[in-house]
Amino acid sequence: MTATPRSVTIELKGSVGTWGTNPNRYRGVRAKIRSFRAASEKAIVAIIKSDWDGNALGSVYFDIIEFYCGKSTDPDNLIAGMKPVIDAFTHKGVILDDKAKYVKGYGTTYVQVPHRNQRKVVIQCQEVIS
Repeated sequence: MTATPRSVTIELKGSVGTWGTNPNRYRGVRAKIRSFRAASEKAIVAIIKSDWDGNALGSVYFDIIEFYCGKSTDPDNLIAGMKPVIDAFTHKGVILDDKAKYVKGYGTTYVQVPHRNQRKVVIQCQEVIS
């Protein structure tokens, strides 16, 4: 019998830059810490509101979908901006750790939307069954 992979999907309004996770936009360590903490807290709230069953996933793959208006975020910056979000998945126990042993990879997808108020990032944490 083959196990069905589980997943947890969250949606965060706005773009990565609007969460305050872009370290180039802020001066000083305290400002950067505040911005990362705010992004992590948004992700924790989204995880709590998701349909997660409370059991940690094993090895996972993250799909990150950015719905953007205007200019999209570069893929390397999008993944780097996910640091506080991935940390939230670890903090809430969705994944055991964010080390390579458990996180097998990341994928990025971009969808252009017509209006700024439609910007969002959807993060799906999909269990990998080997």
